[in-house]
Amino acid sequence: MRRIDTDFFIRPMEPLFFGEPRPFNAGESHFARSQFPPSPMTFQGMVRSQLLRSVEPPLDLDDWSREKREERAALVGSSDRLPPGWQIKGPLPAVVEYDEDGQKVLHPWSPAPRFLYRRDSGPGFIRGRLLTSNQQAMDDRPDCRNPDGPTAALFGPLPERRKYRTLDGWVDGETLYRALASETDYFPDKGSAAVPPFVKDTEPHPGIALDRQSNTSEDGMLYVLEHLRFARGGGFWGRFSGNMDERFGPKPLCQGVGGAGKKARLVAFEDPPPLKSCWRELLAGKHLAGQNDRKGRYWLYLLTPVRIEPGQRAENGATMLPGGVVLRRGALPPGISIRCTVALTGSPIVLGGMDTARGHSRPNNAYVPPGSAWLIEIETAGNDLLRQTLQRLNDAHPMGDPDEACFGFGHTLVGIEPDGKEHSR
Repeated sequence: MRRIDTDFFIRPMEPLFFGEPRPFNAGESHFARSQFPPSPMTFQGMVRSQLLRSVEPPLDLDDWSREKREERAALVGSSDRLPPGWQIKGPLPAVVEYDEDGQKVLHPWSPAPRFLYRRDSGPGFIRGRLLTSNQQAMDDRPDCRNPDGPTAALFGPLPERRKYRTLDGWVDGETLYRALASETDYFPDKGSAAVPPFVKDTEPHPGIALDRQSNTSEDGMLYVLEHLRFARGGGFWGRFSGNMDERFGPKPLCQGVGGAGKKARLVAFEDPPPLKSCWRELLAGKHLAGQNDRKGRYWLYLLTPVRIEPGQRAENGATMLPGGVVLRRGALPPGISIRCTVALTGSPIVLGGMDTARGHSRPNNAYVPPGSAWLIEIETAGNDLLRQTLQRLNDAHPMGDPDEACFGFGHTLVGIEPDGKEHSR
């Protein structure tokens, strides 16, 4: 066994389509759009399949006997659980570009944080603020309304600013860094309404269902699927860490081709250039280096979905967050006090799909969507404890089911809430 920690880049060579977790029957459904991006569950399937293709001597991947299935599971885990110590991060849409020194870098884009607001007219967007007010504002905590007076904390644009709405879509790395590092309250509009600029999500591919007996087209069975097409240099960033069997090559996720999405369209697995500096600093937590107080307000920002478990309770040292998710026991050092001030969780999304290894469908579950954020107040007994807490939550997977977390679900970054001052009206 040997330890591997590597970034990898999946570059689509054809248009891709990732179906939603619901039946699509020609004749009943005539149109569907691809999911974007694919869920971490789909992504981990692509990763595990590519790892199996890299094994030497080659495996017979068409042999579905019990012995061969157990051999493959011993190498890469199952569709429900990775081998102990494995961690996958991603997928994040990314593009290869040149930095100011003319060096190639990989630039991931991220879901827009829900604490940013776009104006209905005019350029750019702004950061929201805490409000002490009984006016309507954003907050998804179940106990945030107080019928007898002003609420303790709501969230939204400043009251004197009108016609703002929550930013949606995707933002570039510099915008995300400035938002989480609290460098500015105003951001130029570099984002896209639905997808990053190097992705086209409206490429129609018509098709028609065939009669299985005669292999001829059936009447009334025409349908259209809108695929994803990536510009040159575009694709998905991922990161893998874990102990691997010696049968895998030195960089099994950085070479070769694989399949993705409907009809297993071709994708290339490549060794990417270094991440753009803003992303390297975010993942390393350098923007948090100056946090030396014993308490403060911080954003817990979600890069990938996390499953909602409405029946869960905060037990055995876990911390319940609004929206039906739990910070697992062990995610925080002992002696930490956390209180959620604002929850901006967005509308739940549903993920499921097929388990191709077992030949049956997965259960559909509701997930908190990426881009969601919780404003938490952290209080500790000492400065070192605060730094430890922030580092444990940044570039981590502290929420939800631990097996799903290993697949890449619940990837979080920590942001600084500027000065903590509230605005009242």
